[in-house]
Amino acid sequence: MKAETQSVEKLAGRIIADNQRVWAEIRAARPVVTPAVIEHRQALSTASALPVRALPAAPTERFVNPPVVISTAKLGMTREQILASLFMPIANQKNVNWNQPSARTAERAVAQAPSKPSTLAEPTPDSSFAVGLTDAPVGRVAPQGRQILVRGPIEFSGGLAVTHTGDRLVVQREAEGRSAEAGSVSLRDAHYEIYVESLDGLLVAELRAPHGEIVGRGHFELSKIQVTRDQRRVDGVLLKVTPVVTGVAGRVRSAYATGPMDQGIRGARITVPQTAIRTQTQAAGFFEEHRLAEGSRVIARVSAKAHRPTIATLLTGKESIIPMYSDKMISAFEGLTREQVVANQGLIWGRVVRNGNPVAGARVEVLTEGALKPIYFSELMLPGKSSTTTASNGLFAIPIVEGQVHAIQIVSGEKYSEPVFAMVDAGAVAPLELDLAMRSVYSARAFDAFRTEWPLAVDIRPTGHAKNRTIRLLREATAERPHQVGLTHLGQPVSLDVEAGPEYLRTRVIQNPDTRYLIMPMVQKAWFDRLVGRVRYNASMTDGAAIGFIQGARFKVELSAESLGSDARVLYFDSRGEILDQPYGEAGGGFAVLGLKSGMQTIVVKADGSDQVFASTLMIEHDTVATVNHWLR
Repeated sequence: MKAETQSVEKLAGRIIADNQRVWAEIRAARPVVTPAVIEHRQALSTASALPVRALPAAPTERFVNPPVVISTAKLGMTREQILASLFMPIANQKNVNWNQPSARTAERAVAQAPSKPSTLAEPTPDSSFAVGLTDAPVGRVAPQGRQILVRGPIEFSGGLAVTHTGDRLVVQREAEGRSAEAGSVSLRDAHYEIYVESLDGLLVAELRAPHGEIVGRGHFELSKIQVTRDQRRVDGVLLKVTPVVTGVAGRVRSAYATGPMDQGIRGARITVPQTAIRTQTQAAGFFEEHRLAEGSRVIARVSAKAHRPTIATLLTGKESIIPMYSDKMISAFEGLTREQVVANQGLIWGRVVRNGNPVAGARVEVLTEGALKPIYFSELMLPGKSSTTTASNGLFAIPIVEGQVHAIQIVSGEKYSEPVFAMVDAGAVAPLELDLAMRSVYSARAFDAFRTEWPLAVDIRPTGHAKNRTIRLLREATAERPHQVGLTHLGQPVSLDVEAGPEYLRTRVIQNPDTRYLIMPMVQKAWFDRLVGRVRYNASMTDGAAIGFIQGARFKVELSAESLGSDARVLYFDSRGEILDQPYGEAGGGFAVLGLKSGMQTIVVKADGSDQVFASTLMIEHDTVATVNHWLR
């Protein structure tokens, strides 16, 4: 802009005044009403037995995230023309190009936009810098591909309700684990509108509390929408929002239990090693721990009077049933198998099921050293010395001689599951419920960690697989080879080793069974070598490293001293990979931990301004870098 003879102060004043006038005219064309105040707070409860509607009609309309926007496709103008119409008459009144539309022309284009959906030509490489909520004028081209307006109702269920004036309901499209377009929501009508650039990914609605905690979520797979060649609007797409279970919850019960609720063990102590998390069970053995944020995965130790200590994996959003084995029961087992089992050894005590029903004829393969052959139980619940597969009860036990981390794999017929890892201490029991029907197909994405738009071809191998299974993910997806990875995970987390060629580090990702995406940021060896050289870190021959990528909020990493080697370092970097000279990380950046001891180690990430923490237990080895990719919501 050229100010010419005008003073800077006078020019700034005119710009502000004209901008305010333009915004007022646009708001007049499509008003945004002041948010309605909700007078009464209702408790957010997932246990409410009363039917809950989205929200009763209010005298005014509340828009959550209601951006007033300008779209080139809807005004009949290019981006440059809109900018010129807003600023050129103010900044350089003597040299205005009157062939370009003015702000008044933009207002008229909005006012004259048709109320019915329009038939548009094929898209051109025009650009759009916002998402609009009006229909496109006849004959205009949707920018950057085929923009489609998706509209529909929002329904709350499971006792979910809006309880605070600071609650926000957000609708957005998510593709390959990343946020794409955002929409606008009317709480009064329980209705949303969103322009999407693609019918790939998920349409997601989230109810967020004032401090950012997500208390409700619903999603719809956009690929289910069928549109014609010229269709630009889809109505009636329902988004059902249900409560999001934060933290971990479950019940500790006796392994003798066969169904009665009174078999729960009250007063059992639950701790998460390497963290400050402690809780205990209440009546009927129930427990809750709300400090763990969504996506967390930890290994907990459970102890109770007259029972052997139990080690179990806890996942947020999933109710865990943890069986405990009495001292008498384990002593009897040791007496029956004294030729194989030494007293006070660790035990993996498992059951193979399909859709919850025990499976006979399944073979359990031990993939790690330090564990004995599986012992299968007969129909009479006696250890079978010569059995090689599960009986009709699906039960087996594996005595542990040495080592904490062990892998097993289930073979049913000719089908192999992915390996499952269990952590076992001496004198403790690790229970495993392995469901052969639990299989998921994940939308997968591999890319350069600091050039996120740069896709990579990778080889994905389930860690320790008996058949050395390899899944090849191409750089560019095809109809025959989509970016998808199918895993028979048995309802347990699966460890995956990922390689992207000689320029990149081999990384290890642990995939939670209920996670929608498999995201694999790959780190260049040259970047990692510069990082190590800058801090003058002397790598140990036994210690390993972990690298995390965190979106959503400023954060800080916490680790226990017992998980770190003598020369361990914790470093933070920004989105470009530049090391930060500060003791915390920024959203979009990440962290690197050098000198983690081998084995299962838990990393805690604390979000700024939240009392919740994201915790992830990783499997650390010297020659593979463990990676974490998480969005602090």
